[in-house]
Amino acid sequence: MPDYVKAKLAADEVLTVLGEERVKRDGKDKFTYVILRPGILSDEKETGLVELGKTRARASVTRGDVADVAVRLLEVGGVNGWIDLVNGTEPVQQAVERVVREGINAREGEDIGIMKANMA
Repeated sequence: MPDYVKAKLAADEVLTVLGEERVKRDGKDKFTYVILRPGILSDEKETGLVELGKTRARASVTRGDVADVAVRLLEVGGVNGWIDLVNGTEPVQQAVERVVREGINAREGEDIGIMKANMA
């Protein structure tokens, strides 16, 4: 894995551990966190169409679509966890509403205990 990918994953894990601890302490209604995990960034014109939630690996996404999704996730609130993002076929607003409604977290299966141990 390239060094920058390792560094991004390490940062994601630290923020996840801290975010989960805060949610546990304060409750989901008082604190939420989002770790947006875009695919390979492209400089192409935004499409307004994405695959959001838990996505396939090695796909790209426009920088404009990343910005649009980030703003909409922050506006709606109620999201906790890792949200993968690549360009796809679902309109951005619809994808954001679905992820929130279904409580999607792409971190499923990842061990918080191991993440915490890695922080040491």
